Amino acid sequence: MTVRQRLPRSSRRRKATESETLPHVHDGLEPEGGPELRSDAISLEAAIAMTGISKRTLWRRVSDGTIAKHKEDARGRAMLAFAQIVSLIKLELSDEDLHMIVKADSGDANSQADVGGMFFVAGHFDAAVYWFDLAAAQGNADAMQWLGNCHASGLGVPKDDSLAIMWIAKAASLGHPVACQQIQGMRAGCGEP
Repeated sequence: MTVRQRLPRSSRRRKATESETLPHVHDGLEPEGGPELRSDAISLEAAIAMTGISKRTLWRRVSDGTIAKHKEDARGRAMLAFAQIVSLIKLELSDEDLHMIVKADSGDANSQADVGGMFFVAGHFDAAVYWFDLAAAQGNADAMQWLGNCHASGLGVPKDDSLAIMWIAKAASLGHPVACQQIQGMRAGCGEP
């Protein structure tokens, strides 16, 4: 993992262009039954989660031309230039990672869980929880199990044993093998067979 140095304010004020895209994220890939993925744009909400930069600051950068704004997507979400957001993420990302983020932002639950796992392993717990929440809301058992662990340990969210048990139990009810073992361990700890 590399840490990027902040540039002087005047160097960061390079004007954004609408045509700036990521050449290594492939266009034309379609999720099952879904619209074409836009590799040049990412939602404002995802940008906030992945960069840790506030909504107000991102909008200020849009207003001053530092970050380009794209048309809203089909769900009415504000979309920003992905190439300019990538440079603000404090995580080394491969081409495959970038493609997975685009799929996750388009609503693919498995990609959301995978992106959450990627941020969790890198120690970016707030970003991880953002993606896990989205995937869990769509019934992804992996994300539910991850969320349970986040709540149990207080990583990215306040520590809450009740929510931890709820998420792990939901994942176990969907047959998640690790969650099933965790529930069995909890039962054994309570004196149940």
